[in-house]
Order: sequence, then structure tokens, then C-alpha cells
Amino acid sequence: MRALNLYYVIRNGVNFDLFKLQKRNDEFARSVGIEDKFVASYVGTHGMAHGLNVILDAAEKLKSKPGIVFLMIGDGAEKEKLLEEKSRRQLDNVIMLDQQPKQEMPNIWSISDVSLVLLKKQDLFLTVIPSKIFETMAMKKPMVLGVRGESQALIEEGNAGICIEPENVDELVAAVVKLFEDAEAYNNYAENGYVYVQQHFDRKKLANQFEAVLTNLSD
Repeated sequence: MRALNLYYVIRNGVNFDLFKLQKRNDEFARSVGIEDKFVASYVGTHGMAHGLNVILDAAEKLKSKPGIVFLMIGDGAEKEKLLEEKSRRQLDNVIMLDQQPKQEMPNIWSISDVSLVLLKKQDLFLTVIPSKIFETMAMKKPMVLGVRGESQALIEEGNAGICIEPENVDELVAAVVKLFEDAEAYNNYAENGYVYVQQHFDRKKLANQFEAVLTNLSD
């Protein structure tokens, strides 16, 4: 009797038909008010699990670098509190937008220079892999990852960005400044991530793997 694996793992990936490389959408950047800026973007849920106050803390520390702005796009339980805190601190280097349609994501990534992938420092998130990781790499953007566990292992394997301790504002600031100032490191991370996601996380390839598993089980 032929032995079968007890389980198979096929991870999430990215749709390259939607997330295609494209030039910076200058018109969209102007509409958002971030033309000619280095943009560190957080795109996703503004919830209790994400610890997004660290972005506001980082923005406050980077007020002296007017070339850097933080773009926060999404909605969630903490959104109103974050808006109030941004206003209270007068953080003009933070732009906050409402949740956007999925089809707008390529435009959003086109005006972003860096993707921020952040969660709180909790063991609960050691096995979490946010889907924006794959979208970021497909759009050839390096990331700053504040998530431990499987996500960190993936980014380190692909050498696709800088991993920081979750909720550590000083490490977040240092990582954003590094990518802002070091063009060689920036380009290396961007290129590495793009190659890595093409090789391992193209959804068409993953679908073929899934089909092969099902075929194997039915034989």
C-alpha cells in the first residue's frame, strides 16, 4: 500500500494578474497629498491586535525628517482613537484614509515606498502570515515587519525587508530611516522579495500544487 502524508500545507499567495508592477501613480499621490515624499504605508485593519500607536510614535520622532510620511489606510475598532491621537499630536506627517476597494490596492502600493506589516507582541500571532506580505513583494516594495514567528522566518528567508521587534518604536524608526537613506539596501530588499514571491507564492502555482495533492489522494 502506498503511504500518504497525513497532511499537506499550501500557503496563501498573490494574484499576479491583479498585483502587477506599475509606475508610481502621480495623480493618485497628488490626490492623497504625498507627492515627492518617501511613503511608509500601513494598509489593513486598524484593530486592537495591531498596536498601531507605534506608527504615531514613530511619526513623532521623525518630524525632523519632512521627506518621510506615514500613510495609514483601513478601518477598525481603533481607527477613531488613532485619528484623535494624530490630531492631538499635530502629526502632519501621518495621512489616514478610509478602507479602499481591493482593485485600488495596486495604485496604493504604487505610491508606497515601504510596507509596514505590524501586529502586537503576542504568542497568538506566531503562526499568522498577513496576506499583504505577498502583495508587497509582488509590487516590488520592501517591508518593515513587526511580527514574530512564521512571518519573520518567511521574510528572512526571502531577504525581503527589515524585521523588528513588535511595538518597538525605536526599531521602527531606524528601519524606515535605513530604507529612506540607503538606496542599495532598499533596492536589494525589493528585488529579493519580488523574486522570492514569484518562485514560491504565485497563486497559479499554488493552485497547481493543490490540484496535484487532490489528484494524488484520489488515485
